[in-house]
Amino acid sequence: MKFTLPTQHAPNKEVTINGLTISPATRVKIEVGFGTMYWDSMNIEFSECSQNTINEWVIFHNIIFNDYISLEWYESTNFDTDKMIPEGECNYLLDYSDISNKIYFPNNYPHILRYADLYKKYLDQSRENKSLIKAYFNSKENTRITTERTIRNSSFLRILVLFSITESIIGTAPKCPGIVECSVHGKIHSHSKTTSKEWIEHRLSEIIKDTERVEEYLKVIWEIRQKIRHKTVHEALIPKSSNIIQDEGEIVWDWSRTSEEWRENSVALLSLMLKMDEITRNLLLNKIFNLNLFPELKPLRSKRVVK
Repeated sequence: MKFTLPTQHAPNKEVTINGLTISPATRVKIEVGFGTMYWDSMNIEFSECSQNTINEWVIFHNIIFNDYISLEWYESTNFDTDKMIPEGECNYLLDYSDISNKIYFPNNYPHILRYADLYKKYLDQSRENKSLIKAYFNSKENTRITTERTIRNSSFLRILVLFSITESIIGTAPKCPGIVECSVHGKIHSHSKTTSKEWIEHRLSEIIKDTERVEEYLKVIWEIRQKIRHKTVHEALIPKSSNIIQDEGEIVWDWSRTSEEWRENSVALLSLMLKMDEITRNLLLNKIFNLNLFPELKPLRSKRVVK
């Protein structure tokens, strides 16, 4: 059997892993609601693979390359249609014997990383770790900037899923063996040894070992924990951020501007979500593949051009 997927990174030559043969196809044109998109594509051939094996590979391919287009196509009603129109040869073929410069694009990973080796590591993971990766793709929304006509906004739900994954990786603070007295409840036997913020910072320091990066990640995680997680779970918080027409030119959504404006500005909220997305993916890649690389968070850049 054989099917074709659009992708950011097709292999430059045929690769066989776990019963799947992956090979470059063509550059394809895809008509979507807001215009035309162009992607490379790859052929996937198999004979005796189960659907679960193929699903596992699709999840792996997407977490490694952050390749949302192949996952969206795989799950869409377009999967078995001829909506992909061939447009010549692929433009961005990649040598799968070393994909180190694409996992954290544009940051180069300092060691050779073979696609097949990483896939084997993925297959050897526990069910719990694989569940974390699958959860990462839940509620993955279209990240195009919203317009004044937008009513629905699933950004808070997406942020909540990402925070839950990050919280699972960080773990919970150890309990204190002592007993505290409460005027209402009497003796309390179960309480944390440290504050939540201290624990998160401690665990990030253990995992990342870069003080500057720990501080950068902690700001985002703590903002979301205190101002979104609790209110979304307990109060069904609805985002009030709306489309605000910006001045002509480019705006760089660094942390200072993002943290100040995400409650009111939909682009700032998108920036917050993307920062949490980066943090979660970086922690996941480290947990699953032991990459030990935590790049600086990239600021969102939005630009308005007046014709």
